[in-house]
Amino acid sequence: MFLLCLVPFAGIGQENKMETDRPGQTVSPSTVLKNHLQVEAGFRKAHNIQDGNLQNVFLYPSALVKYGVTKSLELRVLIESEADYEYHPQKHVTAKGLQPITIGFKYNLSDEKGILPKTSFAGSAAIPKWASPDFQSDFVAPAVQLAMENSISEKKISCV
Repeated sequence: MFLLCLVPFAGIGQENKMETDRPGQTVSPSTVLKNHLQVEAGFRKAHNIQDGNLQNVFLYPSALVKYGVTKSLELRVLIESEADYEYHPQKHVTAKGLQPITIGFKYNLSDEKGILPKTSFAGSAAIPKWASPDFQSDFVAPAVQLAMENSISEKKISCV
């Protein structure tokens, strides 16, 4: 038990600011540093009532794994496990398992310069056969995103 307490002292802190994406939700314009691996995980629950029936969707830990290939390019893999439940009149599972694994990249197009925002392009594809039977499809699902970020002010604002 004592050795577990020493684990934080053996870690190496990072010098640069880390910006994260919310796996499967958001994409920031920042890329992972060259030769660095970054793993982000999350959990999501959605609650919906449709046609008088209650539906719950759980995304058990979704994981986004990113690796910095160059200063401007990162490779990405998104892995999500989902469970869908419906209640009418009792609870039963309608779908459960691994969603199609998504592979892709993000490329930093430009850094912030004055009013010009920091801009990145992200492209990905969900591979239909890399999924549980409940979530497999017959086609590859491509996606593209343009992420931008710009500072409004250098002053720090705090709310109390």
